[in-house]
Amino acid sequence: MKVAVIGGGPSGLVTLKYLVRAHLNLDCEPIEARLFELEDSVGGAFAHRTYEDAELVSSKQLTTFSDFRCRVDRDFLSASDYVQYLRDYCSYFRLWPSIELGAKVRSVRAHSSQGYVIEYDKKSSELFRWRCDAVAVCAGLHREPNLPIIPGLNYVPEVMHSSDFKTRSQFGINKTVMIIGSGPILLPILGRKPNPNEPGIPIDVSRANLFDTTYVHQALRNSMILWEYYNYYIKALLWVCSGTTSGMDQWVGEISQARHHPSKSPSLWLYALRSAFVQTPIPDTHGRQVDLAPLPKRINESGVVEFVDNGRPEYDRLKFRTIQPDVIVLCTGYQQTFPFLDNTHKTSTHHLSSYVRGIWRRDEPAMGFIGFVRPSLGAIPPLAEMQAQLLIGPWAWEGAMEVLVSEELWHTITRRPVLFGETLNSSVLVQG
Repeated sequence: MKVAVIGGGPSGLVTLKYLVRAHLNLDCEPIEARLFELEDSVGGAFAHRTYEDAELVSSKQLTTFSDFRCRVDRDFLSASDYVQYLRDYCSYFRLWPSIELGAKVRSVRAHSSQGYVIEYDKKSSELFRWRCDAVAVCAGLHREPNLPIIPGLNYVPEVMHSSDFKTRSQFGINKTVMIIGSGPILLPILGRKPNPNEPGIPIDVSRANLFDTTYVHQALRNSMILWEYYNYYIKALLWVCSGTTSGMDQWVGEISQARHHPSKSPSLWLYALRSAFVQTPIPDTHGRQVDLAPLPKRINESGVVEFVDNGRPEYDRLKFRTIQPDVIVLCTGYQQTFPFLDNTHKTSTHHLSSYVRGIWRRDEPAMGFIGFVRPSLGAIPPLAEMQAQLLIGPWAWEGAMEVLVSEELWHTITRRPVLFGETLNSSVLVQG
């Protein structure tokens, strides 16, 4: 059997590894797999769309793969450390012979009888073809920038998407910078470099709960009691704070006005007392500040921004001020496009959310999508690894699809009961 893997990021590499080693764990013939990566190195967004001093927001325990540990001592890896980890992963499992770097996939066409034909080029006019039986699409969530339409954006001297942000020097000196969007990339761009002279906090006093301990009794360690407690506790806390067990960031639009106000609870004095003893000093920014603002409605010919009146305090604070940015950074995320697929795979009736486990279309199990499920907490690569383990089933042994679509198995491995008799997926499928 031949399988094409499209994309050389973490999802593509872990999928390739499970494919080429499937015969060592399953009773099947060796699978010939070939990975196609557009860039000249592996790593995906971690290698080609990061900025200076970038660090992963999930710890190495939550980001690395299950069968290959990271040798870096610190818990949170830099982007360059993680890319090196992926290269070491390829070397350890001998994946390099199966990887085509600098290969742009032009099209994936269904063959007249069975399987697919991959058409790709190697940065030249010559077009190559490779016939395969199945395709794993691992092109990633962070490839094609999502660019909003804002009238007058061309009147700003410099506009860039967050994927083009590489160094702080791009901001210049004494410039007014406007950042549009409030996704995960916002804080790294706003933040300043940590002070190397600031002493660290000893681990024994940095726990959020004074009575927490790292010791877990054997009875709890070998059962689901502790995890069920955390599950109910976290969901209850989210519901009390935001009105939904999914968390406040899952509200469409914004938090309701009834909940968006300072707390005036009678117990507020307890928090004030705690802050009197445990408080991080506020550094002197020498006049520099970050203003919260609504989305821009338009930008006039002078480069002055007119904001959307959202009825909130930030609009009232800025409506009479003249904001004329020198630089605009669009932290507006990415969109998922598959230009190499034909139209039958890109229609809205076949969205990934309707696929089996978000991986296969029921009538076409020979094409799988890996790495398009984003966790509420954690990182995409370990989820991609679990998807890859499921992916090779229908391709390696007969009857696997019937088992994998079983609701009993699905509820056992991916769902757990939450509050109010509901059931919540442990991961969220990203809508493209």
